[in-house]
Amino acid sequence: MSTSDERFEEVKTNYVNALLSERDDISRATSAGDVSKIQVNVAQAAVAFYETAADRLSAQSASAEQAYKAAVTANEAVVRARQTAMAIAQLIGLLTQATNAANSLVKQATV
Repeated sequence: MSTSDERFEEVKTNYVNALLSERDDISRATSAGDVSKIQVNVAQAAVAFYETAADRLSAQSASAEQAYKAAVTANEAVVRARQTAMAIAQLIGLLTQATNAANSLVKQATV
């Protein structure tokens, strides 16, 4: 079972990757809507990170573990998408999935 530190690291990874890649992701955007979605994703990732930093995700349950594994998978998919210069619409979808997974992890693993 994952530890609270491992869970925190996944939420942190999602936020840091979103934040550090925001400029490059926006440069690949093909519309104002794409830009907005990227910016919203970064903001939502930040919320998950800062909430998690306070709570440290210490609840132990099957749903918390499932949420952790989903966050790991989603973050890995985003990294692969950026490495392969995936189309912006697909990347935005993966960004959203990763941040949703991080937020789900926060909800499932917070005491």
